[in-house]
Amino acid sequence: MRPDTGWIGRVLNALGEPIDGRGPLHEGSTARPVKAAPLAAFDRRCVGARIDTGVKTLDVFTPLCRGQRIGVFAGSGVGKSSLMAMLARGSDADVIVVGLVGERGREVQDFIQGDLGPEAMARCVLVVSTGNEPPLMRRQAAWTATAIAEHFRDAGLQVLLLIDSVTRFAMAQREIGLAAGEPPTAKGYPPTVFAELPQLMERAGPGSGKGATSPVFTRFWLTGTT
Repeated sequence: MRPDTGWIGRVLNALGEPIDGRGPLHEGSTARPVKAAPLAAFDRRCVGARIDTGVKTLDVFTPLCRGQRIGVFAGSGVGKSSLMAMLARGSDADVIVVGLVGERGREVQDFIQGDLGPEAMARCVLVVSTGNEPPLMRRQAAWTATAIAEHFRDAGLQVLLLIDSVTRFAMAQREIGLAAGEPPTAKGYPPTVFAELPQLMERAGPGSGKGATSPVFTRFWLTGTT
């Protein structure tokens, strides 16, 4: 894909195609692989200055720095997506990239119009793959959101990457792996799940230049599988 600053404020599917009815996207000059290798350890800068998230509880008890990764663990339906919207509205990041992986279709418009609002959406790129889509698309949504965040990071911007949720990414990879004939291992997940998760998460973090990707990954608890 060829991300561009004109993608800010738009809603895309897992393939990087616009789904908001606002016309085609302007493509940038540089092609970027959707699934890329993480930066080498010695090519990364150290974690940077503290980020003002706009959520006082996080700022006081769990401060987030530029390039730092954090996770939000909670049960289903208790407000993880609402917290993501609060971070998008209140953080001082230059660009917010949101990946809604396996989200319920009826909740996408509620998230955009009710939770985000026009001001936050004006500096967001939203990548959506709903739960009724094939597992390949759900997995791809997380990769696409990460690739877009990497583009803005390499342009020297501070990027807040919100992936909701990593659990659905793992469940999509489980469906793919089992369909390919992999044996289920820990908690019924095939080996590729445990290979893909670190590949996804290690792509986020400080870049080699001034930019950084500060990711927040959500995960919900599943009885007997976590």
